[in-house]
Amino acid sequence: MLFIYEGYALTAVIVIYFLAMAAHLGYAISKNKRVGDVGYGLAVLGVLVHLATLVIRTIQVGRAPYGNFYESALAISFSLMIFYVIGDRFFKVRLLGVLITPIAFLAALGTASLDRDIYPLMPALRSYWLTYHVLCGVIAYGAFAL
Repeated sequence: MLFIYEGYALTAVIVIYFLAMAAHLGYAISKNKRVGDVGYGLAVLGVLVHLATLVIRTIQVGRAPYGNFYESALAISFSLMIFYVIGDRFFKVRLLGVLITPIAFLAALGTASLDRDIYPLMPALRSYWLTYHVLCGVIAYGAFAL
C-alpha cells in the first residue's frame, strides 16, 4: 500500500519542482519579488513532499534508502533541494533557484523512470557504517551540485 503512496508522492514532487522552476524562471525574467517568493515557497513545499517520499521509502524497505540507484537518486535530489532552500533562507540567493530547480526537476523526473523494486542488501553491505558512508556521499553530491 505504501508503494502506491510513494508513487503519488514522487509525482507530486515532480509537479511541484516543475512549478517552482517556472516561478524561478519568471522571477529571473521579471525581477518581481512576489514571483520569487512563490518559487521559494514551492521549493519548500517540494522539499517537504520529497522528505515524505523518503520517509515512505524508508518504512517500506526497513532501512535507510540506499540499496539501489532509485533510492540514491531520490536522496541526492532531496539533498540538492534542501541545500538550496537553506542557502536561500540564510543568504538570499533566490536567483540561484533558476539553476537549481531545473536540475532537481530533471533528477526527480529521471528517478521516476528507475526500477523501484525492493531487493535485500547483499551481506557485505549490511554494516551500519554503510549508512554513514552513503549519507556523507548524498550530502556531498547535494552540496557540490549547489
